[in-house]
Amino acid sequence: MRRLRQCWLLLLLCAVFHSRGAQAQSLASTTPLRPKAFAELALTVNSRDLDARMRLAQDASRLGWFITAGIPVKGKLALGVEFGGPSDATGETAGNSFVSKGRQRERLLMGTLRFRAAGTESWAVDVLAGAGVLFHHNEALLSSCGSCTDFSKETSDHAPPSFVAGIDAFRTVRGPVSVGAVVRYHALTRGAAQSDAPVLVPWQFEWKSSSRFSIGLGIRVSR
Repeated sequence: MRRLRQCWLLLLLCAVFHSRGAQAQSLASTTPLRPKAFAELALTVNSRDLDARMRLAQDASRLGWFITAGIPVKGKLALGVEFGGPSDATGETAGNSFVSKGRQRERLLMGTLRFRAAGTESWAVDVLAGAGVLFHHNEALLSSCGSCTDFSKETSDHAPPSFVAGIDAFRTVRGPVSVGAVVRYHALTRGAAQSDAPVLVPWQFEWKSSSRFSIGLGIRVSR
């Protein structure tokens, strides 16, 4: 009888510990997690704003990219930094006695405030907003004849302020590595640089403010 009681007691203790372990596991899978330190690389598809980047821009891939990293600061808040940009935009005009080419390149450096909107041990959704600098570089190449190979080159560089808002949704695939979707909306305050007689501005150096929407896929490593 004593041994039977010991067996029942042992079974009861096992059941209690098993129940607590399952409850802890259940809570871990449903309790929202605070953000962790992370680094992320994303490839995006962007909306077009060629006319705003350079007046006679004719060609640019819709693909873009950015890298971002962040660290938690308090509760569900984190601070981040992003750097990236769209593909270069190019354009060309020609006549019997000239060839005029242009290229425009943009890079964005943004500081962001991130908020962990939802998440568990295996997935997370972050919303973010921030501000920074748009570095845009414009080049003008001019040849004095249609068949010449020698071009004179002029450049223009500006760095106006710009703004960003976005959402990241990631799911863990293995250890600290997760993959997911990224969405960004950029307000690009280039200002306005356009020809206004009697002041004539080369078309390569004509631009204006615009907005850009991006959606893509990313890979993240958290710690």
